[in-house]
Amino acid sequence: MPLRRLKLLRAAAVTIFVALPVFARMSFAQAPTGEPNASPTPAAQETTTVPPIGLRAMPGYGSVPLTVGFAVLALGSGQPDFAAYHWNFGDGSVSALPPEMISHTYKKPGTYIVTFTGITRDGRLATALASVTAVPSQPIP
Repeated sequence: MPLRRLKLLRAAAVTIFVALPVFARMSFAQAPTGEPNASPTPAAQETTTVPPIGLRAMPGYGSVPLTVGFAVLALGSGQPDFAAYHWNFGDGSVSALPPEMISHTYKKPGTYIVTFTGITRDGRLATALASVTAVPSQPIP
């Protein structure tokens, strides 16, 4: 394989791993010069993970309008250090507020899946889900 083609293959492999920094990082040893049939080989592999998280909706059930607060819980031994946040409340509303300041009001009855994604400073993601059920208001007799 010509050396020029080897460089293209190495660039493609780096692109794949850069696009998926959440799961693993891998570096490649450069093929020695003078070996036209050499291919890149993994030199070291480091798997990086974000501590697992959970999401709690409080309350998770009630009459509309239902205002719900959310708590992001660290499930492992470490506390994730998120630099960015993304909330999807399941009703078409989204937010980028930190978890300490978040609540949402559901105005229509339904069951909603809430998704929280935290992004660390080095680009790793952690996602947690919670369910919220809003029921119709009962008229006061």
